[in-house]
Formats: sequence, C-alpha cells, structure tokens
Amino acid sequence: MKKIIKYNKTSKEIQKKITEIIYKNFNYINNKNNLLSINNIKISKNLKYIYIYIYIINLKKKKKIKNIINFFEKKKIYIKNILKKTINFKFISNIYFKFDNFIEKEKKIDYLIKKANNK
Repeated sequence: MKKIIKYNKTSKEIQKKITEIIYKNFNYINNKNNLLSINNIKISKNLKYIYIYIYIINLKKKKKIKNIINFFEKKKIYIKNILKKTINFKFISNIYFKFDNFIEKEKKIDYLIKKANNK
C-alpha cells in the first residue's frame, strides 16, 4: 500500500512539473492559429517511462504534427535536466511524446452515432 501511495504522489508531481516546463519553456509553439494542449501524461509503475500525449488545436496538416512531435523529442534531454533540478529523484525517466487524437476519434464516433440514429 505504501508503494502505491508513493507512486501516486510521485506521478502527480512529475505530471505537474512536466506540464509547467512545457508551458513555460515552449509557449512559442502556441500561436494565434494553434494551441498546444497536454491531454494526458502516463507514467509507468516503475517510473522509468513517461508518455506525454499532446494535442494541437486547429492544426490541420499531419506533417506539422510530426514536426511538433519531433521538436519535443529533440528537447527531451532539456526537459529531463529541468526535471532533475526540480524533483528530488534518483533517476529521470525516459520521456516519449505522442500525438493524442482522441478529439478526432470522439467526433467520428459522435458522427457515426448520429448517423445510425437518423436511419
């Protein structure tokens, strides 16, 4: 039970810090046409892997999505270094960035439900 409580506390602290780091240091990605959103951060039970799910509102082109994910992948050492300074932790996890397209999936499901209900 103690390990679960420690994991939950550590996980929440890591999530909070990563969100702060990204919004403070990479806000220039957000502009008047696009808005970066961190929809989810998943951390493995052993705290070795962090998956950051980002969504870009109003971004139309798939190529730009890949560019933004690649941008963050290149910056993960920088992010890890900031995390080391802010969180008293033995090691810093491997960080992976993923595009979260749940909104598109949700819209598609809503469309299919409405279409089925109209038949």
